[in-house]
Amino acid sequence: MLYKHGFRYIDALEPAEGMLEKAKKHNIYNRLLCEFMSDDVLPIDGEGIIVIVMRQEYLENTEAYKDKLEPLMKKIENNGLWKKINRRVVEEYSFSKSGIIFVYKVL
Repeated sequence: MLYKHGFRYIDALEPAEGMLEKAKKHNIYNRLLCEFMSDDVLPIDGEGIIVIVMRQEYLENTEAYKDKLEPLMKKIENNGLWKKINRRVVEEYSFSKSGIIFVYKVL
């Protein structure tokens, strides 16, 4: 969808190799990074928009994200690397489960 709206430099940061393989088939990503987002892994090059999309339950049930991901995103914002534009819950996002979308502007 981003590509259809004129975005041409799109990276994918995804901890699951299987999901990256699916993303690769779309042939729209410049870089495919198999990593969790962390203090050490935040591939921000210049200006841009960062969109993070996931099932909402991951924030509550996945050890790598629970009580960690949103504080990390707030820390990155407090450090002046990005500014949160939006945080939105999407009903029926995937497999009849809610999703969550975070949008940040790189500073």
